[in-house]
Amino acid sequence: MSDGSQLIHLLNIYKWTLLTTPLLALALALVGMHLMARGQSLQTLVVSQGSSLGVLLGIALNVLWHSHGAGHDYGHDSTHGHGHASLGYSSELESGLWPLLFGLIVAGLSYLWSEKLRWRQNPSLAPASLLMAFALLMALSHVTASLSPHLETHMSAIYFGDLATLSDREALSAGLLSFLSLGALFYWRRLWLRQSFNLAVLGPSQTPSWSFTLLALLLISLSIQYLGLLFTLGGLFIAPSLLARRQDLTHQGYQLRLTLATLLGSTSGFLASLLWPTLPTAPAVVLGLAVASEFFRITSRWATPRSSAMTKNTV
Repeated sequence: MSDGSQLIHLLNIYKWTLLTTPLLALALALVGMHLMARGQSLQTLVVSQGSSLGVLLGIALNVLWHSHGAGHDYGHDSTHGHGHASLGYSSELESGLWPLLFGLIVAGLSYLWSEKLRWRQNPSLAPASLLMAFALLMALSHVTASLSPHLETHMSAIYFGDLATLSDREALSAGLLSFLSLGALFYWRRLWLRQSFNLAVLGPSQTPSWSFTLLALLLISLSIQYLGLLFTLGGLFIAPSLLARRQDLTHQGYQLRLTLATLLGSTSGFLASLLWPTLPTAPAVVLGLAVASEFFRITSRWATPRSSAMTKNTV
């Protein structure tokens, strides 16, 4: 089979994953933009680790359920080939309601805990306290994983992820939530942007609505369950943080470059992992996001000086 026909064959197999990956990456990037403005980047690390622990607990519940004879046939491979072994049993345990529900619950509890650590003590101690919380949640995750060989396998998948092992059903579920999240981010864009600005300027005296927090927790939990912690944190912060270094961009210009960098970087990274099967998918997407974001950050210099000069002349 020629390289061209092989690529077409792979694109046909991974069509839903290829569609979901940039949608989810864009939703994460837009959420990450707000989290950065609100000073919640380090707090998000704690919440993400809490969600990872919750997903692992949900998988543990699935293991216990199936070990008591739930009667499922795991000989069928629910995933597609990409140089991977049959992962039907693994995919069945990782998918479903329990991992997502437990991930969301523990992420919510981690959020409340981290909020207390951020604001109810000496502000200078907050970063160290959040890192302490992250370390404790990571330790709990590893202790939980050590209880079963199945959980030890899933521990690696939760951290590093593998887009190539997503079933069509999982890809469609993640894609639908990503699409709905993008709709919510567009519909409430002015409200959430105003809240992010107020929190950045006025701090905890401004109480944000719970709608954004719930969306962020749900999106993070689902992304970690299906695509892993690495993809989630990369999607949340790589493009927003690199492009934020261009402080002369307008908000519209920043969002435009953020959107283009995220869509291009995530798609090219995933395609690269298809062309080179030994290249892991999630790290390839993360590196693609970094390269695309840096490209749009550098090229934005060519577009902004003239507008900046015109602004200075008119002031």
